[in-house]
Amino acid sequence: MEIFINNLENKKLSEEKIKVTIEHMPGKDIKNFIEYIKDYEKQTVIVKQDNELVQIDLQNIILFYSYKKSIYCKTKDAEYRVKNTLQDIQFKNPNFIRISRSHIINIKHLESFDIGQTGTIIAKLTNGIKVKVSRRKAREIMNYIENRSI
Repeated sequence: MEIFINNLENKKLSEEKIKVTIEHMPGKDIKNFIEYIKDYEKQTVIVKQDNELVQIDLQNIILFYSYKKSIYCKTKDAEYRVKNTLQDIQFKNPNFIRISRSHIINIKHLESFDIGQTGTIIAKLTNGIKVKVSRRKAREIMNYIENRSI
């Protein structure tokens, strides 16, 4: 099967939407292709909760953090232990950015950055979670803010 992509910008669509039109021969089965497109952003991760392994959507994770040599993730409903390292996690999805040695946040759950007079930066996340940005990552975060400012 050969695929041709026609990329058209539509300013009427919201930022969170992509419109896909598929032209194909009658009788051609494209169900798998459509499911693949629908699941594109629905990446999942296996986490541990008590003695059970649970699969959760990456988009529901607010942040990953390390505590006492273990890695955890926090969603709005629960907290889970993760077996991956923070190094592995930060490259899993472009929506995750490392803000310190022990924290990775999901920018989809970022509400604001609070920039203090002393130069400290606090990331304010969904559910009232506040996480300090390390001095090492401050310049990177400031560049991130400037690139998305109007």
